[in-house]
Amino acid sequence: MIKKIRVEVPIGWFNNPIDGSKNKNFFCNFLIELVKFNIPIHLLEVPFGADAVARLPERGTLIFSYHSHHNSEKNVWHLKEAPIIPLFAIDKSGYSGWADISIHFEQYKDAIAMISNEISNHIINKYKNFFETTKESKYPQTNSYFTTPEKPYIFLPLQVQNDPVMRTLNSIDILDMIEYAAKQTTTTNTELWIKRHPWCNSESMATFLDSLTQKYPLVKIVDGNIHTLIKNAKAVIAVNSGTSIEALIDGAAVYITGQCEWMNACNRIQHLEDIANIFTNEPILMNDWQKKIIAYLLNEYWFDPNDPQAIRHQIQKCIQDFDPEYGHDPKSTDTQELFLPIILNLQAKIETSIRAEYKNHFDKEGFKRLYTDLNQQKNTLENSLTTEIDALINKSNQLQNENNDLKDKINDLTTKINIYEREKEQKITWQKIYYIIRKKLKH
Repeated sequence: MIKKIRVEVPIGWFNNPIDGSKNKNFFCNFLIELVKFNIPIHLLEVPFGADAVARLPERGTLIFSYHSHHNSEKNVWHLKEAPIIPLFAIDKSGYSGWADISIHFEQYKDAIAMISNEISNHIINKYKNFFETTKESKYPQTNSYFTTPEKPYIFLPLQVQNDPVMRTLNSIDILDMIEYAAKQTTTTNTELWIKRHPWCNSESMATFLDSLTQKYPLVKIVDGNIHTLIKNAKAVIAVNSGTSIEALIDGAAVYITGQCEWMNACNRIQHLEDIANIFTNEPILMNDWQKKIIAYLLNEYWFDPNDPQAIRHQIQKCIQDFDPEYGHDPKSTDTQELFLPIILNLQAKIETSIRAEYKNHFDKEGFKRLYTDLNQQKNTLENSLTTEIDALINKSNQLQNENNDLKDKINDLTTKINIYEREKEQKITWQKIYYIIRKKLKH
């Protein structure tokens, strides 16, 4: 039996100028439906960054935690905005690669298989039509003029580099991935279009991308509407960005390196060498089974926060899953509830520090990579110049030798001409003497 429900209040998310209103709207609708179950509700403010803290429920308490993940706690459910607007999630384990469907995908296969091809196509097309009509995404989009390029291009949307899903749920270094993809443009005549995340403020990433465009002319840094960029791309490469599921809905071939709820509907990049095939081979689109995965996420796993019945259904699932024997002794409730806010705030500060440290480390590694690259370019240029100078010296020596040979030939020819002239003069002289003697003999 559930004695009380503890709900975390995400004040930090409410104050976000970009998506605060969406979180407020969902939270209000969620509380309205939760109150109808007539179970005492305790509210606890949660700071931004306390994602990984264990919530430690006491027996008889159901917890709704906000923007968090922990797959070993019972009676704790995790609330978060889904990557597809306007949907939200109430998940048993967390979000992205920590979501229950990411960890225990086998348990969802039967439910996914029950969706017909017709229904899955209908659900996906509903969102695809919404994207085509509104051009909306999770983050505000620019609607700059788009000119269809002469060459095909691969689209690579970036994420915030110190975000937890990038730090821990990605199998390939992002800078290695970007540079390896950039190298493919030199042999395939296919461009690479990169869009930075609107919240990314990494100086080293900006410098790295700038150097990349100078090194590889077919690499472009773009800032257009995400759906337009997806629609015209040969394929989309991502880590686990929400853009990648938008791309699947838009009908693109999607390749990812990270973990997320929709990873089983994507083509997986296991090694850097796999990226070369994306440039050279025909794009691989979703098959019918993968479309069913996306349809399940959109229609069953996530829900519309403006649909009271859908919210109530999600809450009922949490109540049905409740284990009354799980949790610590309720006698320690007062102590636990006293210290939990302190723990959450400490974890939030730790996470903020970790993000700052990771950003500094990322920028340091990025600049170090740039320095190494520039140093290699310098050495290559020096070697190239040395080779060219040596070649010029050899050519100069060769020309000098040829010049000396030519001088010798000219001198030899001059000598021969002089000899010829003397012989000619002598011949004329003897001819004159001959005519004089002959003339005298006649007389």
